[in-house]
Amino acid sequence: MKLSDFKNHPLFPFSDFRENDASFQLLIDFWKQLVKESLGDELFPECETLQDYERDNGPEPFHNPVMFDFWVPSLNRGARITLTENFDNSPLLVDAKEDERFSAYDPFIFYMSFRRLPDDSKDIEQIVLCSDMSDSSLEATQEKLRDFLIDQVSADEIEQMIENGIKNMPNYPTKEEWDEYWDRMSEDGN
Repeated sequence: MKLSDFKNHPLFPFSDFRENDASFQLLIDFWKQLVKESLGDELFPECETLQDYERDNGPEPFHNPVMFDFWVPSLNRGARITLTENFDNSPLLVDAKEDERFSAYDPFIFYMSFRRLPDDSKDIEQIVLCSDMSDSSLEATQEKLRDFLIDQVSADEIEQMIENGIKNMPNYPTKEEWDEYWDRMSEDGN
């Protein structure tokens, strides 16, 4: 199935994956296909899974379950994709006002990490992509996968992209606003 086939499936976006086995399998297959379509038929077969998918269906969901965690040995780098969901209906960051900005929902976040391989042989650079199922987040996930694994943009360049993205995000609190916010929260005992 292609991504478009998954998006046309009656269960899409598979939000009942915690309870529904079919939705869980479709969600796993969806993320595999997204990575495959992002990396292409030559690179995708080189991907080696590092961690099983997470259903996150315990008594207390921890949220952001792992959808695909892999590395490409020939590149000595990998990616980890987690699913984000707006459980408490927080305002979107782009729409948040005043203090809402500090707890607003951002449907796509990415950052760099170093991950130890399961056999403990070495650490690899890994881009972590936290994405919901919206079209814009899925497109951003594909773009960052290609940046890091096809174009082999360096970890430093990815960090610079993050920094520039935050600076250019009109509604994101500045460092000074964050400091002031945390000071107020400390004074309030929160």
